[in-house]
Parts: sequence; structure tokens; C-alpha cells
Amino acid sequence: LLNSDNAALVSTEEVETVTLDQAREAHGIPLPDFVKLDVEGAELEILRSSNLGGTFGVFSEFRFHKAINGCAPFSEMDQHLTQRGFMLYDMWIGKQSRKALPYPGPRVSSSDGKRFFASTSGGQVMDGDALYFRDPMLLKLSGSQVRRAACLLELWGLNDCAAELLIDREKDADVDLIHCLDMLAGGSFKSYMERY
Repeated sequence: LLNSDNAALVSTEEVETVTLDQAREAHGIPLPDFVKLDVEGAELEILRSSNLGGTFGVFSEFRFHKAINGCAPFSEMDQHLTQRGFMLYDMWIGKQSRKALPYPGPRVSSSDGKRFFASTSGGQVMDGDALYFRDPMLLKLSGSQVRRAACLLELWGLNDCAAELLIDREKDADVDLIHCLDMLAGGSFKSYMERY
């Protein structure tokens, strides 16, 4: 692979770590609405050791293949999250071409004067980022949770999901529904719907 040198081991260092739950408890942090993970292959280990009971969404980096730094592949992370009530909502994929005929890299930067290939425009799928949410239509949510869930969905470009939630839970949400729907539609919600 074109980026195989990127994973070359330069040195090792032992560090003491704590779980997310231990860090939360030590600092009095409530259960998070959303968790974002990018820890170069240790994402599933963190998810396995975390209480995600009140968490609505997870955004995590993943690897498709165990051969990439020995970490758990996407299939294991997906299974872990779906067994805990999360659903895959979106995915961004990185590819890597072979050295025999490299494709251009859209994200090429310099490190110590050498070319660094983070991904290439073509080639085999290697890694990516996955976005998971619990289906808000199946959850019992307080008004504050409805508003926070709608905001998180909109933040990730899932305006349709946010609109569905606000329409379904209008009383609980306690918002100006028409104003919110207009903002989600990028103008007049009524006009937007009439086009369909």
C-alpha cells in the first residue's frame, strides 16, 4: 500500500490510561449526549469499557481490515454498537492505492520533508469514520433531550431526521415548530414540501 510506511513503529512508550467512565466520575461529568472517537485503532476498546446508556450518538474512526495496526475491524465495532441500540446513519470512507500504480492523494501533507499519503482518490477501502445514533423515534425523551437530539441530527446534516423528530414530538420539544422546520428546510418548509 502507498501509505504502508505511515504505520512504521518508531518507538514505544507506556502510558497510564483510565476509562471514559472513570474520567467522568473523577471529574463529575454527566453521561454525554455524544461521543467522538479518533484514537488510531483503540476505538472499540474504549466503547467496550464505556457506559453508553444515556448517549444518543457516536462518531468514530474505524479500520476495515484487522491487518491495519491489528485493531478490531469495522464489522466488530458495528456489531458492538448495533447490539447497544445504535444505528449507522452515515459513513465516510478512505481508500489506499497500491504502490505499483498509485492514485493521487487528495490529502497529501509533508512530514519531515517526506510525502505523507493519508488517503488516495482510488484504491481499496481501508478506513473511515462512522456516525451512529439511537433512533430517536423509539426513545422516550424529555423536552430538553428532544431539542438536543434535533440539534445533533442537524449538526451532522440529517435535517430530515431532525424534522421528523420535531414534528412527532412537537409538544415535548416546546419550540416554534414552523420556524424550526423553515430553518431545517433552508427557507420555507411549506414551499419545500410542495415541490415533493
